[in-house]
Amino acid sequence: MKIAASIPWSLIVLAGLVHTARADESSPQQNPLPPTTLSPGVAPATTDAPPPPVAPVESTPPNAPLPLGARSTPTATGGPGDPASTAAGPGGFAITSHDKKSEIRFRALVQADGRFWFDETQRVSTDTFLIRRAQPSLEGRLPYGISFLVNPDFGGGTTVLQDAFLGLQLAEGLKFRFGKYRPTFGLERLQPTSNLSFVEFGLPTLLTPNRDVGAMVYGDLFDRVFGYAAGLYNGTPDNGSTDLDSDREKEFVGRAYFRPFEPVKDKIGRLFLGGATTFGRVYGTPTNPAFATPTSTPAYKTPGQLTDFSYIAAATGVTPDYSNTVVANGPHNRYGAYLYYALGPFSLLGEYYVSNQEVGRAGKGNAVISNAAYQAQATIVLFGADASYDFVHVETPFEPAAGHFGAVELAARAGHLAVDEAAFPNFASPTASVRGATEETFGINWYLSDNAKFVVNWDHTEFQGGAKTAPELAAGHREAENIILARAQVVY
Repeated sequence: MKIAASIPWSLIVLAGLVHTARADESSPQQNPLPPTTLSPGVAPATTDAPPPPVAPVESTPPNAPLPLGARSTPTATGGPGDPASTAAGPGGFAITSHDKKSEIRFRALVQADGRFWFDETQRVSTDTFLIRRAQPSLEGRLPYGISFLVNPDFGGGTTVLQDAFLGLQLAEGLKFRFGKYRPTFGLERLQPTSNLSFVEFGLPTLLTPNRDVGAMVYGDLFDRVFGYAAGLYNGTPDNGSTDLDSDREKEFVGRAYFRPFEPVKDKIGRLFLGGATTFGRVYGTPTNPAFATPTSTPAYKTPGQLTDFSYIAAATGVTPDYSNTVVANGPHNRYGAYLYYALGPFSLLGEYYVSNQEVGRAGKGNAVISNAAYQAQATIVLFGADASYDFVHVETPFEPAAGHFGAVELAARAGHLAVDEAAFPNFASPTASVRGATEETFGINWYLSDNAKFVVNWDHTEFQGGAKTAPELAAGHREAENIILARAQVVY
């Protein structure tokens, strides 16, 4: 009975202790009065006891290196006298630590396009407005050479993770990257999407990988005169992206380049010369031909994004097998060379690529299909900026009241794609796929500021082969594509 009688009192005492502890923990937030303010009518408590000793704190200069045994990463305190800085501008919204060693940056790219065909009689297409790209991105820089980027894309009503990688820089000539990103093969492919001179990529970019998952080492040497990159990836088809590998084989991607004018670039311009290669082996199945992921065959597309070449695949409703579906069945190698030159308002870009893919089909054997493409681009800025591969900086943003109208750039492009004759008719249909395409494009780019621009392209593409309708069969080739491409872009 004594034990039973003491239990309620024990619970009451325990509850009081818990309540006191919680009040002590939360009182700074719950007390509506400042710490030095007393409630009316309450006298301050007095004590003659001396204050407890305080251990001295050794201060460390903000930029002093951590000792080798330290495991903590330096961060900004954010307190008075040591705040983290914030900035907003054309490069995004950034939060930077006081010691400048850490930074996180929020950026966004939105491209609203329009496609309008004309002079078409055999292949009528639907004019449309669309969101080509909508990419909010998060990038960061951390101590010890660490960086990262996460870049999803919601363009076209889909959700795709375009980039997600970790970077590590040990020196200017020794950097590493791990994750999903653009393999270092195509020059136009590697150009910042916000700084493309045209609405759509040129024909040679169809032969290059878009995104792949892997790891690479790269860097610039000899005061940036020479650069290199070498990486190992899952492997991706022409103009394709992958997140998972379709077999156990891997693909090597490498490039080397020169900037011979780097020491005197301000006087005679910026010249970039390079070469690149990829090589690996790919083996597909009828349900995953390994030309694209997960189950579709690769497709080369027109500037209007209509398919003009694809390998034979099982018809809809028919079970795929090795006799009705072409699969990758051996080496896939690419070779390329390119250049870029810019002097003041003028720029020139040239590319040439070859893609060799061994394919197979039951009853038809194997064949190595070798496709090639090249292009030349030229731009000239009429006023307001200089030409640039990475970023066109507008010197006088649009402000009519001050007589400023941004920058205006004219652009022209010519290119050709040649498909191997060995692809027909066993591996590609001569009525569904073209043997080649020749493109001419003219455009005007109006940069209102570093953040906004408008683009209009006139594009004319003629095809070799691919005739399907009676008039096309009579002419011997697919009807030419004539299209106006327009874009309104905001980048931040």
